[in-house]
Amino acid sequence: MKKNRNLKESPAAPALATMLTTEAFARQLQWHPESVRRACRQGRLAAVKLGNGWRIPPDVAEHVMKHGIPLEHAV
Repeated sequence: MKKNRNLKESPAAPALATMLTTEAFARQLQWHPESVRRACRQGRLAAVKLGNGWRIPPDVAEHVMKHGIPLEHAV
């Protein structure tokens, strides 16, 4: 039987701990959380899918806060 590893035991835990949830990122930008999730799904925001949620790396968050994200192209 495989041992269920806790996130705290994972070698990736420090990197994951610094990533922002969509809710935390939305609060910082004063956006609606669904707008952040939509940008993640559409690939306009470089985020990592983790389980059923998204995580935004701190360097991506900083870049978006300074420069914004590209708007989707009008069709």
